[in-house]
Amino acid sequence: MKREVKVNKLKQKKILLFTHTDLDGYSCYIVAKYHVNNVDVHMCEPSKVEEKMKENMNANIITKYDMVILSDLSVSVEFAKEYAMFCEKCGVDFYIVDHHKKANDSRIR
Repeated sequence: MKREVKVNKLKQKKILLFTHTDLDGYSCYIVAKYHVNNVDVHMCEPSKVEEKMKENMNANIITKYDMVILSDLSVSVEFAKEYAMFCEKCGVDFYIVDHHKKANDSRIR
């Protein structure tokens, strides 16, 4: 029952999703679109994700969202901290969801 409440709360959110261009990344987008009404997506290659995220580091863009999710991609710890602080200043939640070992090794501590 608790899980349903969380999903229902997500349905009211506007989410910006950065995800990989492979099957894992598309799956993240499909799940998000299924559970949330309002998802904008940027499909990214690992070598371009920080660049794409920097393009969106603008308060006028980020504040249109309730949440930013980075899925199936890793960024440097320094960049993740910088982006998280930017989102926090804008009142936007930031989450990294990744299953790769690199992401676990470089997660924000």
